[in-house]
Amino acid sequence: MNNKFMAAFLAVGLITDLRGQDFLSQPVDETAAAPQSPLLQKADAISYTATFAHKQSSSHATTPAEQEAQDNANPQIKAVIVDKVGDVRHDIQQWSSASPTEVWYADTVAFEEGTDALGKPNGIHGRIALADSKTLFPELAWVDKKTFVGTIQMGPKKTIDVYRLSLGEGGAIGFPPFSFNHEDVFAYIDDATRLPLALKTSRYVVTYSYRTAPAALSLPAQYLTVSKEFAEWRARAPKAP
Repeated sequence: MNNKFMAAFLAVGLITDLRGQDFLSQPVDETAAAPQSPLLQKADAISYTATFAHKQSSSHATTPAEQEAQDNANPQIKAVIVDKVGDVRHDIQQWSSASPTEVWYADTVAFEEGTDALGKPNGIHGRIALADSKTLFPELAWVDKKTFVGTIQMGPKKTIDVYRLSLGEGGAIGFPPFSFNHEDVFAYIDDATRLPLALKTSRYVVTYSYRTAPAALSLPAQYLTVSKEFAEWRARAPKAP
Protein backbone atom coordinates (compact mmCIF):
# COMPACT_ATOMS: atom_id res chain seq x y z
CA MET A 1 0.00 0.00 0.00
CA ASN A 2 1.52 3.34 -1.01
CA ASN A 3 1.24 6.63 0.85
CA LYS A 4 -1.69 7.76 -1.31
CA PHE A 5 -3.74 4.72 -0.34
CA MET A 6 -2.66 5.05 3.30
CA ALA A 7 -4.01 8.61 3.35
CA ALA A 8 -7.27 7.33 1.87
CA PHE A 9 -7.59 4.73 4.62
CA LEU A 10 -7.12 7.42 7.23
CA ALA A 11 -9.54 9.80 5.53
CA VAL A 12 -12.45 7.34 5.36
CA GLY A 13 -11.76 5.88 8.79
CA LEU A 14 -11.01 2.32 7.71
CA ILE A 15 -8.15 2.26 10.19
CA THR A 16 -10.35 1.91 13.25
CA ASP A 17 -9.28 3.19 16.64
CA LEU A 18 -9.99 0.22 18.90
CA ARG A 19 -8.53 1.67 22.10
CA GLY A 20 -12.06 1.98 23.45
CA GLN A 21 -12.72 -1.72 22.83
CA ASP A 22 -11.05 -4.21 25.12
CA PHE A 23 -10.07 -6.66 22.40
CA LEU A 24 -7.00 -7.72 24.39
CA SER A 25 -9.25 -9.61 26.79
CA GLN A 26 -11.40 -11.24 24.10
CA PRO A 27 -11.10 -14.99 23.43
CA VAL A 28 -8.95 -16.08 20.50
CA ASP A 29 -10.37 -18.49 17.93
CA GLU A 30 -7.44 -20.86 17.54
CA THR A 31 -9.24 -22.84 14.82
CA ALA A 32 -9.06 -19.92 12.38
CA ALA A 33 -6.86 -20.26 9.31
CA ALA A 34 -3.76 -18.09 9.02
CA PRO A 35 -4.16 -15.06 6.77
CA GLN A 36 -2.57 -14.88 3.36
CA SER A 37 0.70 -13.01 2.86
CA PRO A 38 1.69 -10.30 3.41
CA LEU A 39 0.97 -10.61 7.11
CA LEU A 40 2.12 -7.03 7.83
CA GLN A 41 1.63 -3.80 5.91
CA LYS A 42 4.30 -2.98 3.30
CA ALA A 43 3.59 0.71 2.68
CA ASP A 44 6.10 2.97 0.91
CA ALA A 45 5.68 5.51 3.70
CA ILE A 46 4.10 5.44 7.13
CA SER A 47 3.70 7.53 10.28
CA TYR A 48 2.54 6.15 13.60
CA THR A 49 2.86 6.43 17.35
CA ALA A 50 3.47 3.40 19.57
CA THR A 51 2.24 4.25 23.08
CA PHE A 52 3.45 2.18 26.04
CA ALA A 53 1.39 1.39 29.15
CA HIS A 54 3.55 -0.31 31.76
CA LYS A 55 1.74 -2.87 33.89
CA GLN A 56 3.64 -2.25 37.08
CA SER A 57 4.90 1.06 38.28
CA SER A 58 8.48 1.03 39.51
CA SER A 59 7.85 4.17 41.54
CA HIS A 60 8.46 4.29 45.28
CA ALA A 61 8.63 8.06 45.34
CA THR A 62 6.65 10.02 47.92
CA THR A 63 7.34 13.53 46.57
CA PRO A 64 7.52 15.09 43.08
CA ALA A 65 11.25 15.65 43.53
CA GLU A 66 11.80 11.97 44.39
CA GLN A 67 9.71 10.94 41.38
CA GLU A 68 11.74 13.17 39.06
CA ALA A 69 14.99 11.75 40.41
CA GLN A 70 13.71 8.21 39.96
CA ASP A 71 12.52 8.88 36.41
CA ASN A 72 15.90 10.33 35.49
CA ALA A 73 17.75 7.36 37.02
CA ASN A 74 15.50 4.65 35.57
CA PRO A 75 13.44 6.12 32.74
CA GLN A 76 10.58 4.12 31.25
CA ILE A 77 9.66 4.41 27.61
CA LYS A 78 6.31 6.15 27.15
CA ALA A 79 5.95 6.46 23.38
CA VAL A 80 7.78 6.14 20.08
CA ILE A 81 6.76 8.57 17.34
CA VAL A 82 7.77 7.19 13.94
CA ASP A 83 7.98 8.69 10.46
CA LYS A 84 9.32 6.52 7.67
CA VAL A 85 9.66 7.14 3.95
CA GLY A 86 11.66 4.70 1.84
CA ASP A 87 14.88 3.72 3.64
CA VAL A 88 14.86 6.75 5.96
CA ARG A 89 13.21 6.51 9.35
CA HIS A 90 12.93 9.08 12.15
CA ASP A 91 12.07 8.07 15.72
CA ILE A 92 11.36 10.29 18.70
CA GLN A 93 11.40 8.20 21.86
CA GLN A 94 9.57 9.82 24.78
CA TRP A 95 10.63 8.71 28.25
CA SER A 96 9.38 9.20 31.78
CA SER A 97 12.41 11.44 32.24
CA ALA A 98 12.35 14.94 30.74
CA SER A 99 14.63 14.21 27.79
CA PRO A 100 13.33 12.52 24.63
CA THR A 101 15.71 10.57 22.40
CA GLU A 102 15.91 11.26 18.67
CA VAL A 103 17.13 8.50 16.36
CA TRP A 104 17.51 8.63 12.58
CA TYR A 105 17.88 5.50 10.46
CA ALA A 106 19.27 5.32 6.94
CA ASP A 107 18.96 1.84 5.51
CA THR A 108 20.23 -0.33 8.41
CA VAL A 109 22.38 2.30 10.15
CA ALA A 110 21.14 4.26 13.18
CA PHE A 111 22.32 7.77 14.08
CA GLU A 112 21.77 9.54 17.38
CA GLU A 113 23.28 12.11 19.70
CA GLY A 114 25.80 10.45 22.01
CA THR A 115 26.75 11.35 25.55
CA ASP A 116 29.93 11.13 27.56
CA ALA A 117 30.44 9.53 30.97
CA LEU A 118 28.90 12.61 32.61
CA GLY A 119 25.82 12.47 30.41
CA LYS A 120 26.81 15.50 28.32
CA PRO A 121 26.25 15.48 24.52
CA ASN A 122 29.39 14.60 22.57
CA GLY A 123 28.18 14.58 18.98
CA ILE A 124 26.25 12.38 16.59
CA HIS A 125 27.29 8.73 16.36
CA GLY A 126 26.41 5.99 13.88
CA ARG A 127 25.89 2.31 14.61
CA ILE A 128 24.54 -0.76 12.89
CA ALA A 129 20.86 -1.09 13.78
CA LEU A 130 20.00 -4.15 15.87
CA ALA A 131 17.22 -5.09 13.45
CA ASP A 132 16.32 -4.27 9.89
CA SER A 133 15.12 -0.69 10.15
CA LYS A 134 13.96 -0.85 6.53
CA THR A 135 10.85 -2.72 7.64
CA LEU A 136 7.87 -0.73 8.89
CA PHE A 137 7.68 -2.52 12.25
CA PRO A 138 11.10 -3.99 13.17
CA GLU A 139 9.82 -4.98 16.62
CA LEU A 140 7.43 -7.38 14.87
CA ALA A 141 9.99 -9.13 12.66
CA TRP A 142 8.94 -12.42 14.30
CA VAL A 143 5.36 -12.23 12.96
CA ASP A 144 4.90 -15.09 10.48
CA LYS A 145 2.61 -18.05 9.88
CA LYS A 146 4.51 -20.12 12.43
CA THR A 147 3.69 -17.65 15.21
CA PHE A 148 0.04 -17.20 14.19
CA VAL A 149 -2.32 -18.47 16.92
CA GLY A 150 -5.80 -17.39 15.80
CA THR A 151 -8.20 -14.49 15.38
CA ILE A 152 -10.46 -12.23 17.43
CA GLN A 153 -13.76 -11.19 15.90
CA MET A 154 -14.83 -7.64 16.78
CA GLY A 155 -18.12 -7.48 14.92
CA PRO A 156 -19.03 -8.85 11.49
CA LYS A 157 -16.46 -6.76 9.61
CA LYS A 158 -13.57 -6.47 12.05
CA THR A 159 -11.10 -9.33 12.42
CA ILE A 160 -7.89 -9.15 14.40
CA ASP A 161 -5.07 -11.61 13.70
CA VAL A 162 -3.15 -12.72 16.79
CA TYR A 163 0.48 -13.87 16.87
CA ARG A 164 2.54 -15.17 19.79
CA LEU A 165 6.30 -15.26 20.32
CA SER A 166 7.27 -17.60 23.17
CA LEU A 167 10.66 -16.90 24.68
CA GLY A 168 12.27 -19.28 27.13
CA GLU A 169 15.76 -18.93 28.54
CA GLY A 170 18.06 -16.66 26.56
CA GLY A 171 19.00 -13.07 26.01
CA ALA A 172 16.61 -10.21 25.36
CA ILE A 173 15.60 -9.48 21.79
CA GLY A 174 13.67 -6.70 20.14
CA PHE A 175 14.13 -3.38 18.37
CA PRO A 176 15.03 -0.58 20.80
CA PRO A 177 13.23 0.57 22.85
CA PHE A 178 11.07 -2.57 22.56
CA SER A 179 12.47 -5.49 24.54
CA PHE A 180 11.26 -9.06 25.02
CA ASN A 181 12.84 -11.38 27.55
CA HIS A 182 11.71 -14.73 29.06
CA GLU A 183 8.04 -14.09 28.25
CA ASP A 184 5.23 -14.56 25.77
CA VAL A 185 4.77 -11.63 23.41
CA PHE A 186 1.46 -11.14 21.57
CA ALA A 187 0.88 -9.04 18.45
CA TYR A 188 -2.61 -7.97 17.37
CA ILE A 189 -2.85 -7.12 13.66
CA ASP A 190 -5.84 -5.63 11.83
CA ASP A 191 -6.72 -8.28 9.25
CA ALA A 192 -8.05 -5.77 6.69
CA THR A 193 -5.19 -3.26 6.73
CA ARG A 194 -2.39 -5.53 8.03
CA LEU A 195 -1.47 -2.76 10.47
CA PRO A 196 -0.57 -3.53 14.11
CA LEU A 197 -3.16 -2.49 16.68
CA ALA A 198 -1.35 -3.60 19.83
CA LEU A 199 1.59 -5.54 21.24
CA LYS A 200 1.46 -7.16 24.68
CA THR A 201 4.18 -8.53 26.93
CA SER A 202 4.14 -9.50 30.60
CA ARG A 203 5.47 -6.00 31.45
CA TYR A 204 3.76 -3.56 29.12
CA VAL A 205 1.13 -3.08 26.44
CA VAL A 206 1.76 -1.02 23.31
CA THR A 207 -1.05 0.51 21.25
CA TYR A 208 -0.50 1.87 17.74
CA SER A 209 -2.16 4.93 16.25
CA TYR A 210 -1.64 6.20 12.70
CA ARG A 211 -1.50 9.49 10.86
CA THR A 212 -0.77 10.58 7.29
CA ALA A 213 2.91 10.10 6.40
CA PRO A 214 5.07 12.92 5.00
CA ALA A 215 5.62 13.05 1.25
CA ALA A 216 9.40 12.93 1.71
CA LEU A 217 11.93 12.36 4.48
CA SER A 218 15.69 12.84 4.45
CA LEU A 219 18.53 12.95 6.95
CA PRO A 220 19.28 16.44 8.31
CA ALA A 221 22.56 17.95 7.10
CA GLN A 222 24.49 17.21 10.30
CA TYR A 223 23.44 13.56 10.09
CA LEU A 224 24.43 13.33 6.42
CA THR A 225 27.99 14.26 7.31
CA VAL A 226 28.17 11.53 9.96
CA SER A 227 26.51 9.08 7.54
CA LYS A 228 29.24 9.68 4.97
CA GLU A 229 31.98 9.24 7.58
CA PHE A 230 30.35 6.06 8.87
CA ALA A 231 30.08 4.63 5.33
CA GLU A 232 33.79 5.34 4.76
CA TRP A 233 34.66 3.63 8.06
CA ARG A 234 32.63 0.55 7.09
CA ALA A 235 34.37 0.41 3.73
CA ARG A 236 37.79 0.39 5.46
CA ALA A 237 36.81 -2.11 8.15
CA PRO A 238 38.17 -5.66 7.74
CA LYS A 239 35.66 -8.02 6.16
CA ALA A 240 34.62 -11.14 8.05
CA PRO A 241 36.20 -14.34 6.66
